[in-house]
Amino acid sequence: MHLQTQQHNKLELALRQQCSLLTFLTPTIDEQWFSSQCLTSKQLTDLANAIKLRGTNVTEGYVAINLYLQLSWQVIYLLVACVEHLGCIPDLVNIKQRVTGSHIYGLANLNIMAQQDSFNNADLIELAANHLFDHQQAWYNNLPLQYRLNKGLLKRLQSDTFHAALIAC
Repeated sequence: MHLQTQQHNKLELALRQQCSLLTFLTPTIDEQWFSSQCLTSKQLTDLANAIKLRGTNVTEGYVAINLYLQLSWQVIYLLVACVEHLGCIPDLVNIKQRVTGSHIYGLANLNIMAQQDSFNNADLIELAANHLFDHQQAWYNNLPLQYRLNKGLLKRLQSDTFHAALIAC
């Protein structure tokens, strides 16, 4: 369920004020953007190779953790800011993120999927968690095998990122 333009614009403005760590941009032709759930294996490999060029002793483990954190932190911060402060859930399927060299930074195509008016807070949090799990599973399935982290480490990194997002937002 998407919101009317006026409601969406009001929520987006409030979100920009609440979460200054995130950068909302309009994609341009000369920039590389990807749909959060549709990052191809080649794009991931290119990004991993760019991360490896940061130093001479960069390990595969460092690259795998760095990829996970870059792919997830903006989405988690966005989700926490929306749920905690605005009582809504962003549509993670259509959101786009920007790749610049060895970094992922910048969000576009922000749409609101659900608002608290039709859910109580516990239901909204559960829906947001399920939406995030589906989102992350989609890109995790595309990760080249050498960059897949074990589930325990993924949960710890996700927990740390959620904690940081709750503090920041």
